[in-house]
Amino acid sequence: MVFTLSAQYQHNYGTEEAESGRSVKFTKNDEGYILAGLTKYPFIANGDAMLIKVNANGWQIFSKMYGGENQENFNSVRDYENSTSEIRYYALGFTNSFGAEKGDAYLIATDINGNLIFSKTYGGKNYETGNCLQIVRDKEYGTGLVFVGETYSYNETQTSDIYVVRTDLKGNLIRATAIGTEKYKDSGCWIEQTSDYGYIIAGYTYAPCSKDVITSLNANFYIVKLNINLEIEWSRIIDTKYDDYILNDFAYCIKENSDKTYIVTGRTDNPYRSSGKITNTDVALLNLDNNGNVIWMKTYDKGVNDQGRCILQEFDKEGNLNYVISGTTNDSETSNPVVLLHRTDVNGNPLYTITHGIHGKSYGYEIDRGNDEGYAIAGDLYKNSNMGDELFFVETDASGLTSDGCNLKAEMKPYKFKTCAIKGAKQIFVDENMNVDSKELRVILGTQDCPLLVEDASTKSGLLNKFEGFSYDNTGCKIIDYHTLVEDQLMVKFQSEFTGNLEVFSIDGRVEYHENLTSEVDKTIHINNLKAGVYLLKITGANDTIDIIKFVKF
Repeated sequence: MVFTLSAQYQHNYGTEEAESGRSVKFTKNDEGYILAGLTKYPFIANGDAMLIKVNANGWQIFSKMYGGENQENFNSVRDYENSTSEIRYYALGFTNSFGAEKGDAYLIATDINGNLIFSKTYGGKNYETGNCLQIVRDKEYGTGLVFVGETYSYNETQTSDIYVVRTDLKGNLIRATAIGTEKYKDSGCWIEQTSDYGYIIAGYTYAPCSKDVITSLNANFYIVKLNINLEIEWSRIIDTKYDDYILNDFAYCIKENSDKTYIVTGRTDNPYRSSGKITNTDVALLNLDNNGNVIWMKTYDKGVNDQGRCILQEFDKEGNLNYVISGTTNDSETSNPVVLLHRTDVNGNPLYTITHGIHGKSYGYEIDRGNDEGYAIAGDLYKNSNMGDELFFVETDASGLTSDGCNLKAEMKPYKFKTCAIKGAKQIFVDENMNVDSKELRVILGTQDCPLLVEDASTKSGLLNKFEGFSYDNTGCKIIDYHTLVEDQLMVKFQSEFTGNLEVFSIDGRVEYHENLTSEVDKTIHINNLKAGVYLLKITGANDTIDIIKFVKF
């Protein structure tokens, strides 16, 4: 068969251990993407924070791991181009290798090649994490960074608060604050700079939405508005109820509209299909006025566990505002979780629903605009018990589809909900932070695309995609033959004279074979000296065209 790389695709990246993707950002300078997440493979230690830079076709330019002797992860990544066209990547997450023993928020900056510029931690003596990072600009503090997350260091009752940090572009602390309710768990999931140079935060709290309730076992939407100095302007605890049900509500993302209202997505419990205990969830969409009061709320039901994780504001051809939500729903046939792309009009009425990831259990997180007016989604793909999770990346066209056929059109039913909302927040300002010496390691991750995800329980290893040979040309088109890999050699046949490099990497990034080719038509790679296991064949052709194939040596 002939498989041509296109601008709309699904790829997964990983090792023999588990990987996860949490964030994606379109990089305008090269029309590629930067992805952030984590790996459980011990490149540096027991688990590393991970950045993957890919080109427009989803092929790796670099994959780098960052961290120390314990565990790190990234939850958010952003790119920045300064006045001299220098590109930097900023990534935010968690570390327990540096800072306080229980873990701190972890921020790094790299150059365009992923080389570390600085790494810093933020937080007190207990646990902190960073969930969402943004590049911000204002006249008071200049261009810099702001992030939101969670802290356990500043609440006397040892419950968590929302944690907000403002820094300059070098990570130097300008201001930090802990915000929360008196004695309940609070968490910040998303932060955006608003048109008045303040900030809006979406998250959740376990504080009740009624002063008559003494304790609360349910989560509620938590929205907080800050001014330019991170001081609270207003806060809202928003709770949904249906008959006698008190529902769990989580706000994961918020954006400001041009009319200064806000749009929020997340998840809420579904009472419609439940008997007794509520076990199902729906995508939630809320429209708030500029004081945080609910204008309307709708939920969307397709599968057993539906949730919205991120939202974009888009305009249709007539100039009407639409909302595009990424998240997770369930496949209609297999009931497996799949990546969700759901578009509504400005009033929350559904326009279309697309699911991605039909060859395994997949989960969608952050969404960004992509090439050709399409969308890019980062997430996870769980293929089978032998493989575990891998970072899953989807790029779609403007209608939410990929050209590989690994997507399905679906339907989500909307429901309206009534809510209650009360004010409730306290605040203190804090200043703990430090520079740390992170390790970094460049590796090559296995890459697969959706048509190649063929589970074969009869194989010796339970792994996927074993090749006897494949063809490759300088335009990025390859011909793949599905045969059992021979034990001692791998034949690469080119459709025309090929000049470039061939490299074989072990799954932990060691170079096992390297050769420069000039005007070759075919090449035999002898692999009889390799130990049994999983390897990566990297082909670099003209114009730095890159292809990476995972294969199994028996």
